[in-house]
Amino acid sequence: MYKPFGWDVKRALRFAAWEARRLGQRQVGVEHVLLALIGSDFGGVRTVLECLGVDIAKTIAQVEHGLNPDVSGAVEELPFTPEVEKAIEGACQESQGMKWPHVQAEHLLLGLLRDPAGAPARMLKTQGVEPEQVREALFPLLGGESREGGGLISAKSMAEQCLMAEVGELIRAWPELPEALRMRILEMVRSAGPPTAH
Repeated sequence: MYKPFGWDVKRALRFAAWEARRLGQRQVGVEHVLLALIGSDFGGVRTVLECLGVDIAKTIAQVEHGLNPDVSGAVEELPFTPEVEKAIEGACQESQGMKWPHVQAEHLLLGLLRDPAGAPARMLKTQGVEPEQVREALFPLLGGESREGGGLISAKSMAEQCLMAEVGELIRAWPELPEALRMRILEMVRSAGPPTAH
């Protein structure tokens, strides 16, 4: 049985259906779900992938160029492919394993990457990013524990660096912010930890 979806997952799946229609498809595939997740940065998925070295524009182009429009006619409501159903089931299992009450966008990405032969995993591998690296990077954001060493990126360090970079960009976009307020924002971000109320 599926666990309740968070608002970001609900929106991501609606966006995936929109992407499928835009590309002339009659079903919502895993490629469309990946497009939705990285196109609007649901749950910070896009930011994490970018920090791992994924070229988002290249990934979007890969997806769009790899799909052929279906000209057999419009469908009122697009069904999910079996691969998407399996990914959603995997996302529910990821959520349950992390003791979350609902499924987040990060869980959905992990569900997509469970199949090493699936399009999302293959696309990331072409850019040198393995599914296990994504898992390691997402764990701190979901309140999980990350392994250190073993040749993998330090997920906690990576997540902190990404967050600080994002905050830095926001602060630079507001040059009129008083210096004291800037320092206070940075200090609050540094001291903030992952969510604990699951």
